[in-house]
Amino acid sequence: MIRTDYAPSMLNNAPGSLVLRVRGTARDGQTVQLKSPKCTIGSGPNCTLRLRSGNVGDVHCLVLRGPGGTVVRRWSADTRLNGRSFDDAHLKIGDCLSVGGIDLDVVETNQPESLDPHVEIARKIQLFAKKQAEFATQQSEFAERTEEFTNRQAEIAQHHAEVKARQLFLDDRQTEWETEKTASRTELDARAAELDSRHTELEHSWASLAEQRCQWEFQHGEATSAHASELARLASRHEELEARSRELVELRVGSEAHQAESRIELDARAAELDSRHTELETSWASLAEQRCQWEFQHGEATSAHASELARLASRHEELEVRSRELVELRVGWEAHQAESRIELDARAAELDSRHTELEHSWAALAEQRCQWELSHCETTSAHEVETARLASQRDELEGLRAEHLQSIAAFEQIRNDWELSHGDATARLLAE
Repeated sequence: MIRTDYAPSMLNNAPGSLVLRVRGTARDGQTVQLKSPKCTIGSGPNCTLRLRSGNVGDVHCLVLRGPGGTVVRRWSADTRLNGRSFDDAHLKIGDCLSVGGIDLDVVETNQPESLDPHVEIARKIQLFAKKQAEFATQQSEFAERTEEFTNRQAEIAQHHAEVKARQLFLDDRQTEWETEKTASRTELDARAAELDSRHTELEHSWASLAEQRCQWEFQHGEATSAHASELARLASRHEELEARSRELVELRVGSEAHQAESRIELDARAAELDSRHTELETSWASLAEQRCQWEFQHGEATSAHASELARLASRHEELEVRSRELVELRVGWEAHQAESRIELDARAAELDSRHTELEHSWAALAEQRCQWELSHCETTSAHEVETARLASQRDELEGLRAEHLQSIAAFEQIRNDWELSHGDATARLLAE
């Protein structure tokens, strides 16, 4: 903190009030009283006399009041005294201080009679030396605080750069993980689609072979049924021929038995029997021919049945071979599918593990980021507080500088007055 416990200055001993009359606004003729020994005039919110106008700057001038007089210091080019530019000047009753487009007439300054100039000069010289020493101390302290503030700013900037680099690294890692995850998912989808396609093809092949096998079994059943019916028909025909043959043998035996007994009848009926015998021989020849035809048809049917059985056996062997191949393919496909599933499960477990690790890393980094943001907020808050404190100290130093400059001006004025009075006294002594 800046010390303010030094001996009362000439500013703290300002008597009465400074009375000004306002002209050039809607309140023409209104008077204002300034009782503070140090007053600022402008449109700024911290000014002692605040003039709200568009052509009035934040701070136009500084008015310093004390037993030695009232001094005005110009801080803006658009500030005039009695229509003229100035830097530092004394205010007297009747002066016109122009601030932008507003005129302030000095009505009253309430200044007392002058004190003993020698005592006043000695006191002001002592006060000036003390203030100059305090100002040097405060300026050194301000320089140290400024250097400390600069170092803190550099540390905060370095920490911010490190956090930003870490964030960029984490963003790159997350992008790489997302790329790997997308590639792995694409590869798994392609492998699953390929396996589904192969599974569909095998199911179609298996359905086609099952349909062919059903057709073959149906054809085989029809052929077997036809062959059985043909065999039954031939067996029935054979039995019929055997019965006819037995009948003929019986008739011949009967005729031979009755031949001795009925020779006469037989002789009488010899012609008839001969004709009947001729008829029987013709019938026998016809039956023999039919038997030959049946045997030939039976041989052809047997040959066709054998060839059909051979073809069906060959087809059955082919179907068995195809079935074994399908079984082997199915076994191989199931083994490949099991290996692929194991591989996919392992890859999925690995991806889940990596995802879990990345989520943990992301959570840790998020926590670190929250901690950093908390520390950054605390640092920023401390920085803002420190900046406000330094700004306050700077304002105080500026005020002390203004007081110091005002003291220097007052001292110079007092010295000039003393030199003038001393010169007059010396002139009078020489004249006497």
